[in-house]
Amino acid sequence: MYTINVSHLTFSYKNKNSSNRVLTDLNLQIKEGEFVCIIGHSGCGKSTLLGILAGLLLPDSGRVLIEGKALTGPGTERAIVFQHYSLFPWMSAYKNVLFGIQQARSELNKTEAEELARIYLKKVGMDVPSTII
Repeated sequence: MYTINVSHLTFSYKNKNSSNRVLTDLNLQIKEGEFVCIIGHSGCGKSTLLGILAGLLLPDSGRVLIEGKALTGPGTERAIVFQHYSLFPWMSAYKNVLFGIQQARSELNKTEAEELARIYLKKVGMDVPSTII
């Protein structure tokens, strides 16, 4: 079984007067633990594919399965780090992470969001003392 299975994926950027097809009939299978690089010239669809896998863009046709489940939009089990990151330079790492959690998980109360931020930072070796909060 594949962790990521992309079948016959097609995507076009549309505007009022035209459509620009970026991906046509793309097929890709990635197994758990497999290391994959997506390379190509500027404008070939690398970032578009990552946007689709993150659930930020929806394809025109085809399907994406992640762990056997159809991808229908963004999810907290997936993330994308853009080449040109968007951190708030005046905020600490903790506050940047907390901001992202509060935007993505509005159902959490403040204490739950703060705890989740500490958990995520600890996972990457950036433990946060409770006095910072």
